[in-house]
Amino acid sequence: MELGDISKINRARCERWHAGGGEWVASDWGNALAGETGELCNIIKKVRRHETHVDRIATGQSYNTPNLPELRAKIKDEIADVFLYLDLVASHFGLELEECIFSKFNRVSQIQGFPERLGDG
Repeated sequence: MELGDISKINRARCERWHAGGGEWVASDWGNALAGETGELCNIIKKVRRHETHVDRIATGQSYNTPNLPELRAKIKDEIADVFLYLDLVASHFGLELEECIFSKFNRVSQIQGFPERLGDG
């Protein structure tokens, strides 16, 4: 499955999910994306507690810091949520996520003199 295929399925599911409700405006999609990104950042913060050993300094007990395998599973889920909402933000503005990513990646590669390119660009 390719990125474009995921977008088609994601966007179809979104239309079904939002059927009958009020249409979301740009700020609704931005807030949803920010919320998911914030959740991802909060989990990463908890991973950092493990990395720096501050999860147990004060009391010797972990406070609100799940174990690393649990955090990794949560990171996996939140990355998916961020990706899917990012696709819906692109859709709201009539953009294809793949084109956004490819053109920016290739532009930066060209500016930096890097050989890596995505897609046909």
